[in-house]
Amino acid sequence: MNNHLSKPHTAFISYAREDTDFVHRLVFDLDRYGIAAWLDNAEIKPGARIFRDVETAISRCPFFLIALSPASLSSGWVQTEFEIAATLEIGTGKPHIIPLLVGGCKLSPFLQSRAYLDFRQSQSYFLELNKLVEILRDYPIQAKEQEHKQLGIVLFDESHGQAGWNLSERPLLHLDYSPLTEISRTLGLSIQPCGNPILLDELLSSKLLVLVSPCHARYDDREIKDIRTYVRTGGSLFALSYYFGDLHHGSNLADLLQGMGIEIQHTRVWDDSEALETPLHVRGTDQPHNLFQSRCNEVYVPLPCSLRITAQATAILKSGPESRAEVPHVIVDGVARSFRTIENGPQVLAACSKYVKGKVAVAASWQTFTASSVAKPGFNNAAFLEQILLWLAPTETLAQRQDR
Repeated sequence: MNNHLSKPHTAFISYAREDTDFVHRLVFDLDRYGIAAWLDNAEIKPGARIFRDVETAISRCPFFLIALSPASLSSGWVQTEFEIAATLEIGTGKPHIIPLLVGGCKLSPFLQSRAYLDFRQSQSYFLELNKLVEILRDYPIQAKEQEHKQLGIVLFDESHGQAGWNLSERPLLHLDYSPLTEISRTLGLSIQPCGNPILLDELLSSKLLVLVSPCHARYDDREIKDIRTYVRTGGSLFALSYYFGDLHHGSNLADLLQGMGIEIQHTRVWDDSEALETPLHVRGTDQPHNLFQSRCNEVYVPLPCSLRITAQATAILKSGPESRAEVPHVIVDGVARSFRTIENGPQVLAACSKYVKGKVAVAASWQTFTASSVAKPGFNNAAFLEQILLWLAPTETLAQRQDR
């Protein structure tokens, strides 16, 4: 319960002393979701200038929660706090005032015009709490939406804090992703490496998140929720998988992508001719422009898994007609020793999808965009990467290229 004291406060809570039990319960539950609330009895120190500290706290919090009951409506101090918040909201746009009904009372016309949360019935407490949490958690991204439009940062998850990520214990950060950096730079974007667990604050400062699913590293529940919130509210995600969909690598990238229109299958794809060194065929279009243009019709994709798509998916990249998808038949010490074919024919190797307000692109093999693959003669991996970035992270520079 003390963790919220050291965090930036998301909400100021105005209440009457008679409603202290409800407010303390609410603060405790918000803290479990990582949301810190400002309370006078917790924040005001002995000898402090109370009015000044309260006014400063209200101005710094993006939300003002007012617990409405007969006691609070008759409280002069609650009325003063409300007047401060209302004046600030009219002048600056924040704090956003959210009424919380905790007792039967008649609302003023000003509050009647607001959407409120009804905590008067104990059986609906958690339903209303979840609504409040969604509002408070989404705010940081909404508040920085205009700032995002001016940022050209691509956050690249190098190794997810892992010293060694694959079966040969080769650190991911030593792999040569220079094509991603170089192409991003020409498009007005800049790469910012990230070798630690993903934090929401980092997501807020980026236009695009690139995840290379590392071996033996899993995204925890908080990270998955933050990344999904980031995409759902307008961020872009570029996820790169590997053969078998990281089944025996211990990663859970597939869990992160659930419901986003693209699913990673626990398979690997072989082309009967040259193990996917033959040209791959483009299928599908995306609005408002054709994502995978004709110059991207030959892409080298080494050792991919295959993807399953839903109706949400738009542009897709498929392998040749002689491909086959396999699943591990015998696994020894986490390594597949034999396989069985589950499907013959073209396999989906890359796809793009829209998830609420955000965008998602998934490639079935992270090796598609390493320097060695991009430099492979006769293939258009660089153009393919550029087209994905054009769609995921549009800037003025990118818009000019789309019009060519």
